[in-house]
Amino acid sequence: MPHAPLYELTPAESIFAPFYEERIVPEMPLQSTAHATGFRWETNWDSTAVQWDDAKPGSLAGNLTLSVGTFPEHFDHYIFCTVLPKGVVGQFWGASEQ
Repeated sequence: MPHAPLYELTPAESIFAPFYEERIVPEMPLQSTAHATGFRWETNWDSTAVQWDDAKPGSLAGNLTLSVGTFPEHFDHYIFCTVLPKGVVGQFWGASEQ
């Protein structure tokens, strides 16, 4: 898979925007599992939108898994921003193979 570039915001911050690079998106290790009717996801340059048509209250609509590697040089955090509509709960897990 081609490397996604880091876009420098300041000398101390950069943004990793893999969805901006159309040649990378098809090869990204992004996997989904649907549990709700019409569960789907769509990428944009800076985000991934997850939608579904119908899910019972309290049920799992689906999940996305994105495997990321080691940190780029000079960086020690990945930060993910999330927007959820009222009534939707998100859960996030992180794991290291080291």
